[in-house]
Amino acid sequence: MILTLPLPPGINHTYKIGRNQRTGRVVFYKDEVARAWETEAFWKIKQQIKNQKKPTGKKVTCIWYRKDKRDFDTDSPIKILLDILVKTGILEDDNWIEGPNTIHLFTKPGQENFCEVEIK
Repeated sequence: MILTLPLPPGINHTYKIGRNQRTGRVVFYKDEVARAWETEAFWKIKQQIKNQKKPTGKKVTCIWYRKDKRDFDTDSPIKILLDILVKTGILEDDNWIEGPNTIHLFTKPGQENFCEVEIK
């Protein structure tokens, strides 16, 4: 199964630290950027899996397509990506996957950042 999705946000744009206003305890929460990406990715996955068989294996390969050549932490967006694959039912659990393997490529001029995820 191959899915094409928007490039997930990195870990620094996924989780934030704050304080619970009532108790004052430190809490972790998802940033608005991460929640928006999850919503968009969820619906893109649902559209794409209609025509594909559910994978039986747990080998995951992520290909990041970026339009700029700035440094990019290739493993930073993987957590939110695997979480959405579990949420959509493609993976039962992301604890015992093979990989994930990551490949970093550049887009053609005029293309936006995106990623392809292959699950075998």
